[in-house]
Amino acid sequence: MADNAFENEIAVRNHLREKVARREKLTQEEKQWLETHKEFSQILGVPYLKKDIICLEKDEYYQFRVSFLRANHPFMIAPCFKAPVLEGNITTDRELCDYYGKKSKSKAVKMLVTHISKENNAFTFSYHSKLGALCVYFFCEYDDQRQHLRMRRSSDSWEGLYMLRRDIDENKVLYQCKAEGAAEYDSLVFLLEWRKIDSTTNLLP
Repeated sequence: MADNAFENEIAVRNHLREKVARREKLTQEEKQWLETHKEFSQILGVPYLKKDIICLEKDEYYQFRVSFLRANHPFMIAPCFKAPVLEGNITTDRELCDYYGKKSKSKAVKMLVTHISKENNAFTFSYHSKLGALCVYFFCEYDDQRQHLRMRRSSDSWEGLYMLRRDIDENKVLYQCKAEGAAEYDSLVFLLEWRKIDSTTNLLP
């Protein structure tokens, strides 16, 4: 999509933000639009993404593979995936942990943080969405010097964390992530690939 089309999307998003600031209620269509379109930095603009959207065929099943390429961040940093407006299911054969550390397995979720690293360099999951969209962003820890605490932030909700997207193939995208304060877009670099599958296809580890 051309940059001017993205500029139009930025204008729409800003208009909807202004409505929220005026305490006007958004319609369901407006809420869905916000969650199913890319979000760029309000400061830097295109091509600096806070969250990306992978466009898929509606009501189809897909298998995704997240591959670690490199990282230059002293703390935890990981790709995140979310079903827009919670309309979709993410499943994996990996053991899952919620925010509080509770473990579960073989459970459909709406949001998934994929912990990949040099030692665990790939993560596979399946996804089904009636909307035909998957949200991509990243999550990281950092030291808050003022509060002397280890904090967590996600790029979709915080300025200063950005991604650059490079399309490698029709179903293959390279993401370069920049944590707050980093000099380069090498805090985390990962590859995302996907393919359509039958609903009964088993995931490979």
